[in-house]
Amino acid sequence: MGDMSLKIRRLSQEPGEPMPGEGHHGVNTVMAVPMREVSAYSCRVLRIDPGGSTAIHQHPREHVVLALTGKARVETDTEVTEITSGTIVTIPPDVPHRFVNTTPKKTALLVQNLYPEET
Repeated sequence: MGDMSLKIRRLSQEPGEPMPGEGHHGVNTVMAVPMREVSAYSCRVLRIDPGGSTAIHQHPREHVVLALTGKARVETDTEVTEITSGTIVTIPPDVPHRFVNTTPKKTALLVQNLYPEET
């Protein structure tokens, strides 16, 4: 099994690179999910009310989560971290986790699901 800890990235600290190809001007790109083989991909936006949370759950797919607005706490069985707008967190497969909004405002998270290749 791979690394079982969360990977946290702050877009404000990512240098990025110029958009590849011709005709782009003044465009910087940061790869949120590097290209790789997966059997399926899905994406959803979680809008979490103040005091709301998902249940603790786990699954064989990897999450790559981008905090769009607000602030949320990501909890696993071994880690707790706060994420704010512009934070990308990667949750490895099979890690029990949940998302909690501890603020008085709604928060929105873009949750990308990368399903492992079928064997």
